[in-house]
Amino acid sequence: MVDQERWARAMSGARYHEAGHAVAAYHQGWQVVGVTATDETWYTHYRRPMFGGSEHWRAACVTLAGWYADMLHGWGEIRTDSWWQFLHEALTERQLADEGDEDALGDSSHLLDHVEAMAQEWTYESRENCYREVVEDTRELVLEYWHEVEAVAKALEERDGYLNGETLHEMLDGEEKG
Repeated sequence: MVDQERWARAMSGARYHEAGHAVAAYHQGWQVVGVTATDETWYTHYRRPMFGGSEHWRAACVTLAGWYADMLHGWGEIRTDSWWQFLHEALTERQLADEGDEDALGDSSHLLDHVEAMAQEWTYESRENCYREVVEDTRELVLEYWHEVEAVAKALEERDGYLNGETLHEMLDGEEKG
């Protein structure tokens, strides 16, 4: 029974995690194609249009939003990692992948990819400053649109873990008007 309870909590967290990615992508102007949070797959599929400015900043916010939505749901607060904690986790993911663990790359290493690209784009900015910018912006985004994250997570639960993009956009378009 305890294992089923843990799995139910993990799946609830997965729904919020993917909902965070989806809502952030939507508010970045990206087309969300589908969101999945099932026993087998946790994934948000989206298409990025080309904008001016930093696409890496947008992608970093979308990446981090999943983490933050999961935290806010599970702990009732967003706990941000220090730059050094985050860097250690991301570099560990990269090292494990380099050693042959193909499943090791996750949100941390993807976020670091975007932060490094931002530091190259933004003259005179360190990776740490770029990370801090993304942390604050993503925190604000998740808190501002928390009601939408909750609605998407609930819809994932009600629809066996899958939302197509059209349904998601209709939902969020309705949330913005309401």
